[in-house]
Amino acid sequence: MPRNLENLSENRESLKKEFPFLERDEDGKPLTSEFVKYDLSNYDLKGIDLRGALFSVSTLQGSDLTGADLTDAIAYATHFEFANLKDAIFENAVLTKSFFAKADINGADFTNAILDRDQREYLCKIAEGSNSVTGVKTYESLDCIAGLATANAS
Repeated sequence: MPRNLENLSENRESLKKEFPFLERDEDGKPLTSEFVKYDLSNYDLKGIDLRGALFSVSTLQGSDLTGADLTDAIAYATHFEFANLKDAIFENAVLTKSFFAKADINGADFTNAILDRDQREYLCKIAEGSNSVTGVKTYESLDCIAGLATANAS
């Protein structure tokens, strides 16, 4: 099965059953955006609109989410290891129990995102760049300075 979600016209009907997010309404928004126990490892999801999506116990390891919009998304126990998250937007996202080891977060916007403390600390160590859409610096969006002050106070 191809790992690129673009140009899938020949297999579109069979893929809709396996991946319902391919089905779009008249505005181009996914009809469903719930991914429970999905394996989307190594998929090309560049620029995809996943605002408000729900990921639960899913994997996006090695996937390319460059410029994807995950504003207001929930990703519980989701694996983003080795994913390309450059310029992705995670504004107001709930990312508890999710993992980001070796992910490329250059320019990602995590403004008001909820992350486990250990993952936030890890991401703060590798944070760089600014999001090309929101203009927010990755380091600032992770609230790294406040997080470090809280860690030092304990």
